[in-house]
Amino acid sequence: MNNYIINRKKHLCKYAEDNKLPVGGTFNGKESGWKGQILTYEKKFRKKAIEKYNLIGNIKLDAEFSNKLHPCAHHLSSSQILCYNYFKTMMKGKHPTSELIKFFSERGVKITQQAVCEFEYGGYKLFPKEGTVYDFHIQDEKTELFIEVKYCESAFGKLYGKSKNEDTYRKKFDEVYKKMIDNCSCIRNKDVISEKDFFNNYQLFRNILRVTDDSKYTVFIFPRGHRKLCHEYTQFKNRYIEKHYVNNIIVIHWEELMEGKERADLYNKYFKKDLDEEE
Repeated sequence: MNNYIINRKKHLCKYAEDNKLPVGGTFNGKESGWKGQILTYEKKFRKKAIEKYNLIGNIKLDAEFSNKLHPCAHHLSSSQILCYNYFKTMMKGKHPTSELIKFFSERGVKITQQAVCEFEYGGYKLFPKEGTVYDFHIQDEKTELFIEVKYCESAFGKLYGKSKNEDTYRKKFDEVYKKMIDNCSCIRNKDVISEKDFFNNYQLFRNILRVTDDSKYTVFIFPRGHRKLCHEYTQFKNRYIEKHYVNNIIVIHWEELMEGKERADLYNKYFKKDLDEEE
């Protein structure tokens, strides 16, 4: 585990202690070395516990999102909940507020007040059975954004050596992903992308495959301090992203978003620097 992840989980344990949160227990049925940042709860009260202890401010779980909670949403380090904590405050119903419109305008992407925002999005007309679910999605008549959020994950996901269903994924690569690669405008050197290339960069490829023209964008949000994620993304971009579409694949670092927000609840929960923390 790299220093960034260790430091953030140490911080979350301290955050839990300072805020007297009900933490402890097991993860995947075993005692966790980081049980200080895992919320304990009775299964039937899971949603209430997450709403009470893992959401900041006055944010509430809406019914649609609460039915899409990840198995680890009760971890204080859940990137799903971080995404919800950050973007939910910039929505009015299912539509963006002026703050969210400005957020993307400053990054070269125009969305309107009529755009529809959705967490845990997987509703596709093209290649509907592919299966990638995005942390956050925004779409209006002219623009579509697919947003992937990272926090304490160890890396972008790969397949080789991890899947018990490799034959199933190989079949899916031949029958689905090859067609999506051909249909994706932002990928270069399409003809030489092998199954091994794809599976070694599985999550990164899956997240950009919906960029089929200039109106579509994939947005990655992850910490600048998480050097492994930064290195993996840079290598991927240099090798596979078509230069014409480099502005359609947007990287935003959490440190950038937190500048000047040292008093905010979100900063205190996720990004506050503790005195003994090493860079």
